[in-house]
Amino acid sequence: MNAVPLICLTLLSSLFQGQTTVAQSPPEVLKLIASLPECSHLRQQLEQGRFGNGVEQPYMRVMRDHGMQRAFFELQGNWRHSHPENLQIVRRLYYNRLDLPDAQIRGPRELREIKDSGLENTLDEAVLDRTKSAHFYAGVDRWAGAGREGHLRWRHSGSKIRGSIELFANPWATPPMPDLVSPGAPRHDLAGIALLGDATELSRILRETGFSQPELDMALNFALMSSWDNTAVIDALIKAGANVNAKFAANTTPLMLTYESPCNIPVLLAHGARIGDRDKWGQTALDHARRRHDLTSIQLLQNAKVQQ
Repeated sequence: MNAVPLICLTLLSSLFQGQTTVAQSPPEVLKLIASLPECSHLRQQLEQGRFGNGVEQPYMRVMRDHGMQRAFFELQGNWRHSHPENLQIVRRLYYNRLDLPDAQIRGPRELREIKDSGLENTLDEAVLDRTKSAHFYAGVDRWAGAGREGHLRWRHSGSKIRGSIELFANPWATPPMPDLVSPGAPRHDLAGIALLGDATELSRILRETGFSQPELDMALNFALMSSWDNTAVIDALIKAGANVNAKFAANTTPLMLTYESPCNIPVLLAHGARIGDRDKWGQTALDHARRRHDLTSIQLLQNAKVQQ
């Protein structure tokens, strides 16, 4: 998995959701927006009018009762003609806050309580139900549209698939991406774990396994592609040896890769990321932010530039 399909998926998300304006948003959405940091990708999404339908699902109250605001599930299974089958949940991540650093619920006692209380089973059932209507993503199909496969889905019949589902305790919050399943198996390498933002698993494998400089740098690359505040993972990777000023394709640097979530800029700056580094075309991270009209990133980078 590399940056190209991830960018395609980001563009694809707009095909599945309509847009309105902040002024037209329900009061509940405005309240949710106000609770999120300005750097939040979710906040930007809500401000663009991409929010949930406000319908309370049975699992939402239970999530709130356990202090849980978001849950992420990774799945694997098989594709049979027009639908997924034999789906299994292979990763569960729980968060007690929306789009804030160190929000993952990681304590063994808290995780055990989620399991023993029956909340885990309740969420599992909701996730598996959602996969019944998940979109099949396997590239570009000129009949089905960008990023989707229509009449050619039969080619993947019997193949392994992976997917992910996110659940929220707030009925107005909605994932940045539509529910998708894709050919292939889930990635359990360092880069894959960094992208998902599983700080617990990442810390474990960093302790138990030695990684080369390119492996650590690539994991940092993937960590920055998260649409969520991935501060804990980014911080752990840099402390483990990832180069905060690494050069990737076209001489892009980590600071230039924070377009998915400006919330991941401060941790890079705290570890000494250089604002003035330029890519192959002579552009800095600030130039990239200006080109995409990312006001939050511009402000963060300009403030840091003044302080240096």
